[in-house]
Amino acid sequence: MKNYYKFTIAMEDTNIKIKLDLAENVDVELDKMSITALESFLKVTNALKNIAAAVSENVVFSIEKGSAAAVVHGSKYEIQTIYGKIDEAIEGKSDDGIITKNLRDIQNEIKNDVLQYQFFYSNIKLEERIKNATKIKKKSKYKSYRNEFRILTGKFNEVGGQTINYHLEYPGGGQETIDCTISEALELKDFLFQNISCLVKKKIAENDIAKPTFIHCTFLAADQISRFRNFVDLLHEKDDIIDRLDLIYDFFDSSPSVIADMAAMLKASINLFDDINELKTLLIISKGMKDNEHIKNIRNSVLSNFELQMNKL
Repeated sequence: MKNYYKFTIAMEDTNIKIKLDLAENVDVELDKMSITALESFLKVTNALKNIAAAVSENVVFSIEKGSAAAVVHGSKYEIQTIYGKIDEAIEGKSDDGIITKNLRDIQNEIKNDVLQYQFFYSNIKLEERIKNATKIKKKSKYKSYRNEFRILTGKFNEVGGQTINYHLEYPGGGQETIDCTISEALELKDFLFQNISCLVKKKIAENDIAKPTFIHCTFLAADQISRFRNFVDLLHEKDDIIDRLDLIYDFFDSSPSVIADMAAMLKASINLFDDINELKTLLIISKGMKDNEHIKNIRNSVLSNFELQMNKL
């Protein structure tokens, strides 16, 4: 026997509501939901919660008694912004992985033939647009190059160039020139003529005609090399933003040296992460360390960069 559900999403100026009306052709009440109805309701509600939270941390949530309904409350501006992000994702114009991933979860529920979904905003019905939209996914950004992340080890033997860079000489001969900032060069100066290991971004032209360039991300101590190498290898395999965020959490959950690893990750973040949600996650994890002498300054720099990007959205 098929399980039939009917959902209603009502959007007003200051709230967004998801309401489960029917399950198996029976009116749903909050105090007597079937397992299948509860699972479906929680999935859609959680997806909307994630979308709302990605827009503003000031929104609040409530569950209405009677029928099963979850409500997101916020200012008129916040709710309009949430709707705007949803509309942008439907049009395939969103570059926010959190929004697209969770709206895709809602889309899957709408497209399921056992579900009946209604979605309103300012008298505009959106359920058919969502249902018929090309697969909702993060907008691809065309790049004339691709990035790879490498950990290089060699003798740090020179700082120079019209643009600031340093030279890393390999034990077997040959060397790489690695672009860096003045502050990064100053940080490394104490290691002159010593062997060092650094996480770098290798920027490769898509046509492979231009010579690759190397960009410094962070210095790594000997005991950090293997876990950072494993992290960047796994990160390279992940396209889904949720998977990438989970990877960041997992890295620090298993870190034997959280302060040192956080300092290195914060320094690398400007080159390592493309999605603003990755920076946000790093800032959330490091919040409890914000006054640590090894974390404070670099975290403040990352926070300023994050706020600058948010203001551009």
